[in-house]
Amino acid sequence: MIRLTEVISLAVFVLLLWYTLVRPAYRQRTITLDGKLFLGGLFASVLDVLCQMFNPTWAMNAHSLNLGTWAAQFPGFAAPQADRWAWSLAWCMPAYIWLGVGAAIVGGAYLNVLRRRFPRWSTVGIYTVVLLTFMVVFGCLATTWNRTGVYSYVSSPRALTLWPDTTHRLPVTELLFISSYCLMFTWLRDSRDARGRCAVDRDVDALPVGTGVKTVLSTLAVCGWAGFTTLAAYQIPNDWIAMTGGRDSIPVLPSYQQGSLYCGQPGKPLCPNQYLDELRHTYSDSGHAPAPTPDVVSTGGG
Repeated sequence: MIRLTEVISLAVFVLLLWYTLVRPAYRQRTITLDGKLFLGGLFASVLDVLCQMFNPTWAMNAHSLNLGTWAAQFPGFAAPQADRWAWSLAWCMPAYIWLGVGAAIVGGAYLNVLRRRFPRWSTVGIYTVVLLTFMVVFGCLATTWNRTGVYSYVSSPRALTLWPDTTHRLPVTELLFISSYCLMFTWLRDSRDARGRCAVDRDVDALPVGTGVKTVLSTLAVCGWAGFTTLAAYQIPNDWIAMTGGRDSIPVLPSYQQGSLYCGQPGKPLCPNQYLDELRHTYSDSGHAPAPTPDVVSTGGG
């Protein structure tokens, strides 16, 4: 399943690379909005390591094609040994592309179908239908990957998680966050005008600079939107939710998924979210905060 996922993900990556970036650049000698969204998704994939910033949120199968992460290059990265986290180059990096510009292309076509079919529906209603559709589709994909060991989610609260006591646990919040990422790419592409400008670069033509500089500024604007989308729709809320999970929010994982986790497994210290949960219960029972215990992982932070 890992190899099949890698092959399909890379194939879609190459297809989108040709369709959105290479072919338009060759034929039109410019970068279209779709090409900028492709580059934005590529930039956004660099931020994926932030999902381990303070507390692990998922564990990938170490048998996937990976070279670790670049967490050591992030100033102030709190999690220890985060550069040894198994991060798949062959499917996770391309996923940021096909969940970005790929979802935007499909989502835009879906929006147009809904507008023609239900002309009286409001914009909010149509976008809500698209969001829910993204959640269902990604839920099917995530369930397949989880149940076949491609990766596992950890640290999510039991009340917000399907099958919480298993290694194929599925947080409902994950479906919402990743679908919001898809929807924000879709919205930006849907906002384009006849000139190919979108909501974040529409005023660039008013600048007294050359065409090449305008293209660079426009591309940077779209990439900036992609980075903001990743942080606001996925990374920050995902990291916050991960810190609210209880002590039982991290199941015992198979060995090929444990290597990336510095905590929460047999013989390893408590994860930050587990320790916070322990503090809450101890404080509630005793009426005062306990001193830190020696089996708590140190992240070097305050």
